[in-house]
Amino acid sequence: MHYGLFLHENPPIDVGNATTYRLTGLTNGQSYVVAISSYAPATYYMSVTALDNTVDQHESDFSSEVVAQIGSPRDGGLSGEVTASPDLAAGYPVLKGTKNGCFIATAAYGSYSAPEVLALRSFRDRYLLTAAPGRLFVRTYYRYSPAAAALLNAHPAFKPLVRAALMPAVGAAMFLTETSPAAKAAILLVGCGLLLVLAGKRRRLVP
Repeated sequence: MHYGLFLHENPPIDVGNATTYRLTGLTNGQSYVVAISSYAPATYYMSVTALDNTVDQHESDFSSEVVAQIGSPRDGGLSGEVTASPDLAAGYPVLKGTKNGCFIATAAYGSYSAPEVLALRSFRDRYLLTAAPGRLFVRTYYRYSPAAAALLNAHPAFKPLVRAALMPAVGAAMFLTETSPAAKAAILLVGCGLLLVLAGKRRRLVP
């Protein structure tokens, strides 16, 4: 069985008789669409024997088996498309004392380009790295997260629990990085209004 690896708007790559393939030469920040298809020619296993035309019709033993592939390869259907944008797994800007590696969020969500991971990275760059306490937090996270991520990859059953634990942080990161200033202000005003209403009800209930 052979596998053809197809890149969007590029000629297909024949990876040969392999089940894994590493794409190289990609550009960071550029989106790529990848789909996989299998193909194989028809394979025949043949062995022949000879039969004479005498009255007794003597037949020889079968020859050694020969394997032959005949005809054009037949393509299988394309897999579902996967879109990803490669990025270096490193903090930006580079912080003294940090390490490159696999981090907890990446291990939990299974991809460095997962939307949740992208939101956390954007929050890191736009908020945490702009202040000294945030940079200290990032340095500490980079120091200990590779070991934690390796442990999580070794025990994937815990990944759903880690994703659940990260949900508040991911939600806050998406809110701060993906909403407009007007939307942020409106949501904050609604939240403050709800708190005032609850506070008023509580005062009326207290004797």
